[in-house]
Amino acid sequence: CPFCEQENESRAFVCRVCNTMLTLSDLEMLLAHTEANRGIVQAAVEELEAEQNGRELECEELVNLGIGHINLKNLRSGLTALQKAARLNPNNVVLESQVNALAVGP
Repeated sequence: CPFCEQENESRAFVCRVCNTMLTLSDLEMLLAHTEANRGIVQAAVEELEAEQNGRELECEELVNLGIGHINLKNLRSGLTALQKAARLNPNNVVLESQVNALAVGP
């Protein structure tokens, strides 16, 4: 888990420890998910944002930042991070389509 650093199944949708939604594959489920441990996710998001002040985040880090913000219901910040990730990886059509779907809304 990029938020609590615990091991999960490789295809887990939700972390077994912090209950954070880990994937963009089901946007409706992600948007409706309210079980994440807010303290853990908030700390991870703040750490990534602090990193971002000192260097450019990599695509995967931006995706995690976006997912973290969405778990916290900071939808605009989440979308912004995901849009940056999509720009860094323009060949990732799955990410691009998820970002577009999120931008349009459920």
